[in-house]
Amino acid sequence: MPRILRVDVGNLVYHVINRANGRIQIFHKDKDYLLFESVLAEAKELNGMRILAYCIMPNHWHLVLHPRKETGSGAIFRDSPPVPTSCYPRATDTKYHEK
Repeated sequence: MPRILRVDVGNLVYHVINRANGRIQIFHKDKDYLLFESVLAEAKELNGMRILAYCIMPNHWHLVLHPRKETGSGAIFRDSPPVPTSCYPRATDTKYHEK
């Protein structure tokens, strides 16, 4: 079932979290963390989003965002390269949501 579309208002602060399914580890090596930070920096430049804080842990990450426009917090990764969490299943042949 698709999630309900959220309404993001510009010029407010948002806490964004992304956790892997099954709490599996998505960051294994230092280069994984560095890749995420570089994607985050590029996304920030592309979208003009202010990143007030972030925390990257082995199986999830947190962002504190302050979007300047009505595009909202979801826009930060829209035009950027894939985030490591979306690359992980391909790189490790992990299957999600099997029935």
